[in-house]
Amino acid sequence: MTQSDDPAVVDEQMLELAGVQYLGHDLLDFGYFDLQPPLLTRGAFANVRPTGDSSVLVHRRRPMAAGDGGRSFGHGFAPPADRDDRPAVVAGRCGRGEVVYVAAPVLRSYLDYQSPQLAGLLLSLVDRLLPNHVARIWTPAQVEMTAMRREGDLLVHLVNHSGNERPGNYWYPVTEYIPEIRDIQVAIRSERPLVVLRVPQRADVACELADGYLRFRLPALHIMESFLVPGYFADSARPGTE
Repeated sequence: MTQSDDPAVVDEQMLELAGVQYLGHDLLDFGYFDLQPPLLTRGAFANVRPTGDSSVLVHRRRPMAAGDGGRSFGHGFAPPADRDDRPAVVAGRCGRGEVVYVAAPVLRSYLDYQSPQLAGLLLSLVDRLLPNHVARIWTPAQVEMTAMRREGDLLVHLVNHSGNERPGNYWYPVTEYIPEIRDIQVAIRSERPLVVLRVPQRADVACELADGYLRFRLPALHIMESFLVPGYFADSARPGTE
């Protein structure tokens, strides 16, 4: 759960679910996560405090004092200074599960500025909530992986986003060239052998079952590849599918 930097967009019920109490928004339109190194995010932090048995995962880091109460700095953002006791990321229990709350609009910040460090923080929080992914890939390139359910089947889509872009008409990006990505490792969670098909060809994919995952190698990805696991969700005893 992430927080809007608009004070008018505050949902007390959602904050109660997240295990925090809202105390107002910060005056600055940026802030830092207390990580090593400190991580900048755009947008105002919400000032919150944990409630109940919630715990702070990441604190905030104060920016150095500058003009206009810290809002003005000679070359953009005031650099980070001391650790702040106010929380940036809070984890709370909800029934048998867990809720992670980020007190800043980090999704919008990443969408606007594509910080790889911010992406790493967000992915680490997703890994905390979902440690056993249904599908995983390993590649140093920019590949979008989407896993979805279609009735009782599992579909896994891989899309190559490593193309060279330039501004087109009205500044919309136009992809000039898409390089072929090679040797992508794919893993699908399963405790037993299952059929994996490359679609729409419906060709069998040779897999190896190891450490609770069906594993195979995709030799090359140009634009998009899709894989189907028929009946993946039909077994109600499969962990994580109930």
